[in-house]
Amino acid sequence: MLQECPLYGTEECRLLNMTRCEECPIEVGEDADGVIDRIAIYQRDTQGVDIPELFSGEECRLCRKTPRKKVGYVIYDLGHVAKNKKETRGWRKILLKNNGPEYDILLPLQLNCCASCRKHLWWDANLVTVTTVGLLLLALIPVSIEISAEHIRSVGRLMPIITLAAAGLIGYFGGKLLRKKLSKKWAEETWMNMSEHPVAKKLFALGWTPVLLNSTGKDAVMFTKKQLDRGLGTAPKAKEAVKEETDAGDAEKAPADTAAEKPEAAANDTPATADAAQEEAPAQSDAPEAETEKKAETAPDPSAESTEA
Repeated sequence: MLQECPLYGTEECRLLNMTRCEECPIEVGEDADGVIDRIAIYQRDTQGVDIPELFSGEECRLCRKTPRKKVGYVIYDLGHVAKNKKETRGWRKILLKNNGPEYDILLPLQLNCCASCRKHLWWDANLVTVTTVGLLLLALIPVSIEISAEHIRSVGRLMPIITLAAAGLIGYFGGKLLRKKLSKKWAEETWMNMSEHPVAKKLFALGWTPVLLNSTGKDAVMFTKKQLDRGLGTAPKAKEAVKEETDAGDAEKAPADTAAEKPEAAANDTPATADAAQEEAPAQSDAPEAETEKKAETAPDPSAESTEA
């Protein structure tokens, strides 16, 4: 029953951002206290960080300079390190490989991303793989064709293997050098390492840490065109906050509008005053004529008096 849910209609329910009550973790059987604790940690350790702003609007949040228009989103997984973690020791640590941090909750941080920033991040993560595989495939062509393979084998029986290995090594190390050079250029326009992003730094100071690293040793990200719409960190701004921002913007515009209206009102009042003066002038000139006519009507007729006499 909805009325029995401890989160129904609360701010915590809004932050959890489930589209339907049937999808709520409490509804599917999770412990309500555990869910409430996770939401409390999220509220406490994201204070001062406007997370909804990262995926709101149409501007890219990864551009260092002038923001470009977004075409999708970058998802950057963060974990909140448990403060009361019980350390595993002895043989259990070896068997369970429990060497990494333990997280209270996971936060999929999503940011608006433009086409240029997406291209930079993708090539930075995959350039070495592309160059290595590409050169291996090119080297495989002469090795697999019979005529050229015979010439290669005539040099030495292991020459085909050496050719493939050399191609792979050239592709790998050449790709690394090329990526290093290009990354410096791309970093002038894009936040290439999410750990250097201003918002990420604020979250790190509050106890969050990256969950995954890519092959380059940088924080791994995932690209998507569709915005995440469920779970912690996906709720849009509260209506009250949006209303306050709108009211603040209107309040700033009001003085300027009032100042602009005053000259117009003064200009509009001048013709009106002139017209009123013109209307009053004929009325005043007509007043003596009306008084003269009234006196003429009330004055006695001399001819009538002589007849009576």
